Parts: sequence; structure tokens; C-alpha cells
Amino acid sequence: MISTCNTPPGLVISPDLDSDALCIKIRQSRRILMHAVLYSNFAQGPVHDALQDRLTQPGFQRLTILALDWPLPAGIDPAFGQVLRQGLDDAALADQFARSRAWLTTLAAHPKVTVRWLQTQPYQPLLLLDDWLWLGQYAHSVVPAAAGVWQRWDLAALGTQASTLWQLAKDPDPARILAPWPNALLRPFSQCRFDLAHSTPFEQGVQHDAEP
Repeated sequence: MISTCNTPPGLVISPDLDSDALCIKIRQSRRILMHAVLYSNFAQGPVHDALQDRLTQPGFQRLTILALDWPLPAGIDPAFGQVLRQGLDDAALADQFARSRAWLTTLAAHPKVTVRWLQTQPYQPLLLLDDWLWLGQYAHSVVPAAAGVWQRWDLAALGTQASTLWQLAKDPDPARILAPWPNALLRPFSQCRFDLAHSTPFEQGVQHDAEP
């Protein structure tokens, strides 16, 4: 049993998304998966600039984005809009989603970008950049997810890698015994794979396999 007082290797906890650290990793990564639902905050600013820079650089392989559209699909809790942007009425939410869709439309035209529409209930924002995993929280709160508690995991420091956890999420192997922390982080990988499998293609641009 692991003591809850011990901080595992490779974990950084921050009181916000830490966009500076995120942009550094974006510019270094070969594969990026974004499961953050609503991207109006990314439509301009440092994250947008970092992605645009990376898409033009050699060695980059794939950007996969999972998003929601408005009105929310039938499989999503109707109150989830208030989780994303508490206090906004439907017109203001529609505007936020329109900005997000416009940004995604531009990205989806790039041959190395795949955008897919979520049809299943999101449970937490997740960003995966090679073997770095960002995990946030959704909540009914005046504090938005970007300003909440975020975990940043260096999977290599835990003795594992994203490809291993993706494979185990796809084909669980009861005989494969993971160390406790990689085993715990298999959960968000499994949920993300489920969401990918039940997502639908974005109608713009070239569509690739949903595998990030």
C-alpha cells in the first residue's frame, strides 16, 4: 500500500493549467491529444501560437482533438454547459462554442490534424503530449477548469509510457501487472479511448484514424 503522503515521481501539481509549461511541451512533442471539450480559450493566444508553430515543424506526427458542439448531443448532461462556463445563458454559450468550432475548422484542414465530436459524457479535461499527461477537473463552480487544480505527469518518470497505457486500455491483460501509479493512470487512458471510440468525425478536412 502506498502512503498518501508520498508525492510520486514525475508529478507536478499547479493551481491552473500552467499554459507556459504546456506551450513548451507543445513545441517539443511529436504527438498531441487534446480532450478539453470547449476550445474558445485556445482560439487565440499562446496555445494557438504554439500549435501553429509545431504544425509547421519537421518531426511532428499527429494532433488529435476531441470536442463538443452546441447544442450538446443527446448523450451529454444538459447541465454540462454550466460546468464549462458557469453563469452564461444559452446565447452566450452558443457564442463560446461557435468560436471553438471556428478554431477547430481551421485546424481540421491540416493533414496532420484530426478533430472528432464527442458523443459521450466528458469526466475530466485531459491533454497528452508524447509521454506527458495533464489532468484537470470539471465542476459546478465559479472557478473554471483552467483555473482549477491540474496534475502534470511525466510518465517516463513512473517507468511507463503513453503507448503502453493506450495498448492496455485497448486490450486489457489481467496477467500484466503494472506498478501502482501507472495502474492508477490507466483509468483516464481507458476513459479517453472509450470517448474516442464513440466519437464522430468532424466534417472538415482530411479524416484519419481516431488513434492519437
